[in-house]
Amino acid sequence: MYEEIGQVSEATISQLRTILSESTWEEHISDVTDHQAAPCNVQVQAVDEIVVRWPVDTWHQLLLLRLKPGGKLYRHADEGYGFHIPVETNRRAVCSTYENDFAVDQNLQVGKIYRVDRSIEHEAFNNGRTDRTHLIVILKGDSL
Repeated sequence: MYEEIGQVSEATISQLRTILSESTWEEHISDVTDHQAAPCNVQVQAVDEIVVRWPVDTWHQLLLLRLKPGGKLYRHADEGYGFHIPVETNRRAVCSTYENDFAVDQNLQVGKIYRVDRSIEHEAFNNGRTDRTHLIVILKGDSL
């Protein structure tokens, strides 16, 4: 489950939206996903509020992940822990985690910070008409 643990300021969200417009997006389309990603380790260092929360030596990767309308990231599990910070979303963009094979759906809100155990199976769908983009902070090892 995505656990809300705090929020970032509107100024930080504004800075992240600027980074969105300046990012080079990589398309990822396969039978398990249809999303765009933009690595942003360099750009996001300017966002002081995020750097303060997660010092650089705890990051494994920072990236922006965009699901365009109709985009999907199918059920899978990763390793480790991380955080999601929604930068743009809509009420029909859903993240699901699976507990005992039962889906728990959540609509994550812009500006809030969510902690996630990436080893729990999860998926995301954007059934809305606008983009759904999250800054994802993937931590090194057990840095949580």
